[in-house]
Amino acid sequence: MAIKLADVLENVNSNFAIIETSKHNIVGLYNGFVGTSPSLQVSYNDTSDVKEQFTNTSDAPVQFYKLPLAASSTVNQVDASTTVKLETLKGGLISVKDSKLTGGQAVGIYLAQTSPTAGNTTDANRANANRWTELIQDFDMYDAITGTQLSDLQAAAGENFFLAGYDTEKERTRKLSWGEITSALTQTIIADLVLSGTITQEQADDGFGGGASGDLNNDGQVTTADLLLFLGNFGASGVGYETDYTTLSGDTEVAASIDPSAAIDLTATFALSELTTFNYPITFSTSGDAYGWGSVSNSVNAANFVKLNDMSIGDNLTSGDNSGTPALIVSHWAARRLQVIVKFNAVFSAADEVTPLLYVKVTGDDQTPTIQECIYYMKIDGGGGYGQGLVSTGAETYNNVFGVIDLNDDDLVAADEFENHSVALENGFLLNHEPSVDEYIEDIECRIFFVSTSTFASVVVKKVVTKVIAT
Repeated sequence: MAIKLADVLENVNSNFAIIETSKHNIVGLYNGFVGTSPSLQVSYNDTSDVKEQFTNTSDAPVQFYKLPLAASSTVNQVDASTTVKLETLKGGLISVKDSKLTGGQAVGIYLAQTSPTAGNTTDANRANANRWTELIQDFDMYDAITGTQLSDLQAAAGENFFLAGYDTEKERTRKLSWGEITSALTQTIIADLVLSGTITQEQADDGFGGGASGDLNNDGQVTTADLLLFLGNFGASGVGYETDYTTLSGDTEVAASIDPSAAIDLTATFALSELTTFNYPITFSTSGDAYGWGSVSNSVNAANFVKLNDMSIGDNLTSGDNSGTPALIVSHWAARRLQVIVKFNAVFSAADEVTPLLYVKVTGDDQTPTIQECIYYMKIDGGGGYGQGLVSTGAETYNNVFGVIDLNDDDLVAADEFENHSVALENGFLLNHEPSVDEYIEDIECRIFFVSTSTFASVVVKKVVTKVIAT
């Protein structure tokens, strides 16, 4: 028998429908942007601009409810005569007009997170927007927030700003606060600056004089304020690529007087133990930093040395401490050289010549590191070239004499009869030097020694400056 469509429609019982309906509403899905029973819009507080509730386009609050309706009109209840009402359930979707979206009347989509109270139950908060969550659309539809507003929001107690992204490990969307983003950015930037040699690890560890790494303003948090503080000071004095580490940096600090041994023959094979060195005292001060190195160490109450430890720029080696990017090592250190300065007083009782020497020990970064050693003649600042010492023709005193050496100079003179002499270092080197193939510098140790032509001089060391500077 044929069935008329009209007969089907006439006999539909919406109380048992496959799609539950209520007047113009498919329960759980309502287009309030074009609908009129009711029309829907999201309203914002006129003063605070905070999203507050859903209203119709005449600003009357929408009474969301679930069945049953109230038997008669009662305060904060919903009955058949309530003009602005909408039946829905948890999980229901509505579209609304939203003045904050692009164009001022774009469509917002909201998801019910709780089922509304029944119409026959009193509820003064039926229209509240906090019972719904907004579904995200194209980002360019939203009004902008400025950096200043974001910083102020982050600083306000109990407030935050969240972004969301997909976590491939957990296979779900997760939120990330702006505070966590700035913390990660700040700490990543600082780590990269240490890696590139722009700042020292010590500076990073103490937050440039602050607290935890990245907490520059000592407020216990790593936030936008720390990032702005760092960027504002970036490039100021003390932040750069140069190492300028000074021992005996106090004005009155000196090492004990030494008498350089007479006339060691540097043209015949000799050992380090045959040279005369000075001891650092029990207490003394240091100043400056070593950019691109993990730390600096020096002796105390013992034979002098200054050691730049653990080059902090990585390489791509399969072994060694600096696995990372060789290109970064080459590019960063290719234009940087070692320079050492010693300041001393010399007292001559008769004619003599005192020459400072620099001993350098380079250690590679391989698991079995290559070690290279070399001894160089220093030159007297304002005097002759390398190998020409401080000359006295009689009993004289010279104060504040500077012995200097630059390991990139083309007129260096190496004491090549030193028993551990490395030919690879005798003409000097830059910091991208490879002690062995594909092995870069890990540590550099420097020691100062003195020799004299005869035995008529004593020397007091007042300062040692170890530098790594651009060519």
